[in-house]
Amino acid sequence: VVVDDTPGVVLISAFDLYRRYVAKVSLERLMTDGRIHPARIEEVVDKVKREVDDLIVELGEKAAFEASVAGLPSELTQLLGRLKFRTLESQNLLKHSIDVSKLSASLASEIGADVSVCKRAGLLAFLGVAVDHEVEGQHFQVSADICKKFGLSKRLTEVIEMQSTEEFGENLEALCVFIASKILMSRPGIGKNNMETFIK
Repeated sequence: VVVDDTPGVVLISAFDLYRRYVAKVSLERLMTDGRIHPARIEEVVDKVKREVDDLIVELGEKAAFEASVAGLPSELTQLLGRLKFRTLESQNLLKHSIDVSKLSASLASEIGADVSVCKRAGLLAFLGVAVDHEVEGQHFQVSADICKKFGLSKRLTEVIEMQSTEEFGENLEALCVFIASKILMSRPGIGKNNMETFIK
């Protein structure tokens, strides 16, 4: 929390968007309430964290619904919801995952690939980013490992794994997901104010 000479302004600085959001909501509530002391701060932060965790589950369920992907384990929908608080090239990863899912399904239907596999792989390919503070490794490989852990099909996990190698062979589904992601990442305006570039 940064309080400087600017009147009426308090800055919250954090690279972790989840923590920044919790801090923002907590600070707003504390200022509205007016009772600001250590015990009250802890109480409000704990309550906001619980609410945000519920929000994450809700966001994951909405994302799966929007992408028309049914039957995901609750743990995966929770990880999906966490992508709301992660970015790639300054783009919200939850929105990007939904868009990749939809676009790769459209591409698949045009060339005769498996639409269902493309939808699921597009939606779940970036799950590894949601846990990259906890698990080391290339995020597509981590995503594939998570999907294996929850018993998703071998075909689906292969499509996700292939995103890191970019060697697709005859796998049209992996190619559809790759192309969809590249198209979406090259839209005008993507990459402006890129947080990763600032950090480097």
